[in-house]
Amino acid sequence: MSNLTEERVALARRGENPFIISRLRSGWLVIGDVQPLPGYSLLFSPEQDGPFIARMRHYFAAR
Repeated sequence: MSNLTEERVALARRGENPFIISRLRSGWLVIGDVQPLPGYSLLFSPEQDGPFIARMRHYFAAR
């Protein structure tokens, strides 16, 4: 695996990610390993290199 996110997505696909809250149409809602704020969570997209993720990376890189 090349990064932690890809590793966690692979675990989610296998049903082995203990941080999964729920499976949504757009990905997996997971609780953050580290909790800088109570309830900190993330959405892992099943397609890390898909068009939505590419647009989000572009958006945040431009900021």
